[in-house]
Amino acid sequence: MSQIRGSKRIDLGKYVIANIRINNKNFEILVDPDTAWKVKKKIRQYEKEKEKELQKTYRLTVDDLLEITPVPMEQVIEGFMVFHDLKRGDHVSEDELQEAFGTDDIARITAEIILNGDLQLTKTQRDKFIQEKLKKLVDILVKNCVNPQTGKPHPPQRIERAIDEANINIDPFNPVEDQVGDIVREMKRIIPIKMEQVVMSLRIPAQFTGKGYNLINMFTSITEEKWKNDGTLECLVQFPSGIQAEFLDKINKLTHGRAQAKIVETKSA
Repeated sequence: MSQIRGSKRIDLGKYVIANIRINNKNFEILVDPDTAWKVKKKIRQYEKEKEKELQKTYRLTVDDLLEITPVPMEQVIEGFMVFHDLKRGDHVSEDELQEAFGTDDIARITAEIILNGDLQLTKTQRDKFIQEKLKKLVDILVKNCVNPQTGKPHPPQRIERAIDEANINIDPFNPVEDQVGDIVREMKRIIPIKMEQVVMSLRIPAQFTGKGYNLINMFTSITEEKWKNDGTLECLVQFPSGIQAEFLDKINKLTHGRAQAKIVETKSA
C-alpha cells in the first residue's frame, strides 16, 4: 500500500469519511462524496436488477463492484490511506489491513468499505441528497397517487407540504421507490391520498398506430393487444392515475380525437 504518511490531524475539506467495523476494529477512509454516491447508487441499481432477474435477494461482492463500478476506486478514495481514526491521523498498518481485509490492495479495500460500510455525510451533503430524493419522490407521488375524495392528483406543492407536516424522514441512501409505500401511509395522517392505477381499453385507428404505439409504450404498460386486419390497434393498458389527463390529451392530439378510450377499472395499490 502506497503513500502512508505519519500521524497528523486531517482536514476533511470537501471530503467525507467512509468507515467499516471488522473484528471490533474501526477502519476509515477519506472519500469524495459525489463519486462515492455514484458508486452507492450503482450498487443499489445492480442489486435490484439482479433480484428481478433471479427472483431472490442478491448482495454484491467486492469482485462484482470492481467490475461494474462507474468510477474507479482510486478516484473514490483520497490520499490512499486507511485509518482507525481519520480525524486524529491514526492510520492502519499493512499487517492490520491483511488481517482485516485479506489484502493491502487499496482498490479492494475501498470497494469493501463502500459496499459494506457507511458514509458519514456532512449536513450540507446530506441535505443536498435529501432534496434530490424529495424532488423525485414528489414527482412519483403526483403521477401515482390521487385524492380519493376527488379522484384527482394532489398538486406538487400540497404533497411536499404534507411530507413536511408529517415529519417524514427521507433516507438519502435508499431508492425512493423503496420508500414510497411507507411515506404514503404516513401522509394519510395529513391528507387524503392513495396510490392508484388505471386499467384502460384503447382503440387506435390504423393511420395513427405507428406513433400511437410508441406513445402508449412510453406512458403505460400494455397488458393485452390485438391488431385488426385493417391495421387498427386494440389494447388494454395500465398506468398511474396521476398521468391519465396528460396521457389522454397526447393520444387525442395525435389521433385528432379519433382514438377511443374507456376505463375498465381502477386499482388501489
